[in-house]
Formats: sequence, structure tokens, C-alpha cells
Amino acid sequence: MAGVRFFFGAFLSLFLVGVIVALPGAALPHWREAFGVGREVSSFFAALLLGLFLGIRLAQGERRHPLLPGALLLLALAFLGVALAPAFVWVVALAFPVGLAQGVLNVHGNSLVGELFPERRVESVNRVNVGFGLGAVFTPLALTLLPYAALLLLAGLLALLAALLVWEAPPVKSLARGGAQGLLPFLLAVALYTGLEGALATWNRVWLEGLGYATATGGILLSLYWLFLALGRLLLAGLVAQRPLLVLKGLLLGVTLLLLLNLFPPPPSSSPWRASSWAPSSPRSSPWSRPGTATGLWGTSSTPGREGAPSCPPSSPFCPFQAFPSGSWASPWGYSSW
Repeated sequence: MAGVRFFFGAFLSLFLVGVIVALPGAALPHWREAFGVGREVSSFFAALLLGLFLGIRLAQGERRHPLLPGALLLLALAFLGVALAPAFVWVVALAFPVGLAQGVLNVHGNSLVGELFPERRVESVNRVNVGFGLGAVFTPLALTLLPYAALLLLAGLLALLAALLVWEAPPVKSLARGGAQGLLPFLLAVALYTGLEGALATWNRVWLEGLGYATATGGILLSLYWLFLALGRLLLAGLVAQRPLLVLKGLLLGVTLLLLLNLFPPPPSSSPWRASSWAPSSPRSSPWSRPGTATGLWGTSSTPGREGAPSCPPSSPFCPFQAFPSGSWASPWGYSSW
């Protein structure tokens, strides 16, 4: 019974990670209207990045309790603060504890499930990460139905529920110490992957607006983007588990072809298909996602990608998408060489 409780606690924790990752892109229209921000959004990602580094570092030990429930309680308070923030500078300041909590949830949400089902680690971790996709789908959709503050308060309540579910989570069974030799190509691939995910999710709406599409259209496509990412992770988990590196190489090469369409530019409907193809290559779904030296490197490489790429806003809405096809082309070779 405790195992079921911990599983759903991890699922809800990763759901909240999805909320965090999707929030900047979904809330950007609100931030621009309420605070008049533009390029200042990059400071949010900078603060989030610093918190993520610290959270990942704290998660490298053996003890999940009280670190994991504590991170969820911190996240609940941070969501409350963001909901009530009178100015964007407060949103930026609160991005640090949000990032810290995200780092802890990313590591222990995945490793806990991997230890609950060691004989099906790859499939189990991919499937619990459907929670991440659902959280990312939920956020832009919810902001079309709920006030901005109401969404954040709801997310805070979910964080409190998750803290109860993971209370007294068991310690890490084995730390992945060592094994960092030869990981550089793999880590570079992870950074490129997360850069693609973060930049597309954050700036795609701005880019579409620059092409003349309505803000509402961008919101719908953002939800579809995250939905296809969740479906890709769920439906392709078994296939990836059989021959991980070979399948990931093929999927990422497929993503490259889709990203090259940005040079024309592409129809906006192509972005969800990218997500379904590269979803299983997420470092969150990696069979190597266990606390220890290797996981610290994995987290450190994915963090600058996901939060660093969006923190560099484009000089024009089209700009960030020019650089990423070449990065996606390099990603499969990073996986295969490792």
C-alpha cells in the first residue's frame, strides 16, 4: 500500500514539475499585460536556473525524507507568493525557490519510481513522467479557464497533497557513484534536447504572434505540444526500453527534419509532432536517473539547456529557431557515442 502511495506522490510531484516548466510560456501574455515585461522574462529563468542547480545538488544524498516533502512544501509557499506578487521583481525572486523545489522533485520523483519497479525501470519511469506531460498540458489550458492567481493557488494545494503522499519516503537504495567517464557526448545531447524543449515551449507563442497568429491559437498549440510530448513518452516507452540508444537516435533525427521546417517558416501545427518524437529522449525518463555522481552530471547538463535556452530571448521571434536544427542534429550522435 505504501508503494502505491509513493507512486502517486511521485506522479503528482512530476505533474507539478510540468506545471513549472509550462508556466512561463503559458503565463507570458499575463506577465506582459500585468507587469509590462518583455526581455525581462530572461531574469526569471536565470533565478530558476540557480535554484535548479542547488536543488539537484541537494538531491544527491541518500535521504528522501524530509527533503522531498520539504521541497513540496516550499513549492506550495512559492506558488502562493507568485500568485500574490505585486510586481515582476517578486516573481523573479520567487523563481529561485521554485527552481530549487523542481530540482529535488526531478531527481527523487524519478528515482523513487525506478526503485519501486526495478525490473521495469525504463518503462515505469517513462510512464510516471506522463504526469509531467499532463501538468504541462494542464497549465496553458487552465489559464484559459481560470484566473492566473487561482491556477497558482490550485497548484499550491496539489503540492501540499503530494507532500503528504511522499511523507516518509524510503531512502535511496543505491547511489550511482562513479561511472562519469565518457559521459560528455551524452551530457551535451541532454543539454541540446532540453534547450529545444524549453525554448520552443516558452517562445513559440511569441514567434507565432510575430507571424500574425492570435494569442489564443498559440495557447491551444502550446497545450497540444505538451500533450503530444506526454503521448510520445507513454506510447513509445516500451519501444525505447528495448533498444534505447538506437531508437532515440532515430527519433531525434526525425525531430531534426521537423525543426528544419522552421526555416521556411513552418505551419504552427507542426510543433506538437516535434514533441511526440523527442519525448522519450527526456533526461527525466532516462534509465540512468538515480541520485549520485552520474545523475548530478545529468541534472547539471539538462538544467542549462531547459532554463538557459529560454533565458536568451530572441532579437526577433524567429531567431531562436534558426539555431536549434543543428543542435537537434548533434543530439543523436551524443546518445549513440555514449
